[in-house]
Amino acid sequence: MTETSAECVVRLDMALADLDRRLAVTDAKRRSFAVDAASGSKSALQAVAACDAESDKLCRERETFVTALEIAHEQLEAEKRAVTAKSDSERRAKAQAIARNISAFNVEVDRHLEQLATVLEQRFEALRELSATDVVDRSLINKMLGRDPLTRALHFHGLHRHAAVNVGPRQRCRMVTTTIERGDRTITRRERRCD
Repeated sequence: MTETSAECVVRLDMALADLDRRLAVTDAKRRSFAVDAASGSKSALQAVAACDAESDKLCRERETFVTALEIAHEQLEAEKRAVTAKSDSERRAKAQAIARNISAFNVEVDRHLEQLATVLEQRFEALRELSATDVVDRSLINKMLGRDPLTRALHFHGLHRHAAVNVGPRQRCRMVTTTIERGDRTITRRERRCD
């Protein structure tokens, strides 16, 4: 099994701590022979030389471990950056897919709204024709021609949670004259229609 960069950092940290401990022990040992070595004791001089050799060896080994630890830290940071970049890439890909779905939903909503507008216009014309027959009570027809019933229907079906129908500044308005003949009389209506 391959060692991860994080595991390598932990291992090298422990090895450095062990080397530092061994260096401290060697230094303490050397100090213990310092007085005798200064007096010219041959065995003390040999012990100090052995301690110096051990200390030099441990220092070179420590430098190697310090360099290895720096490299392991760099690799660990590179791995973290790669994981972050991969995560960012995945989130961006997911966001793009969701944005495409939203765009498709918007097209679908527009199509249904166009169909609804066509059906409502046909309903409006049918109500006007029904009104012209003088068979149905006009107050009922007028209520059905108003906006309140449709607004209540939109609210009933929960559309008020997704949209607010506000009447803003109208564009491309024109006056439309409608003439209805009822038996022996003619009724002319003028109304403003906007796109």
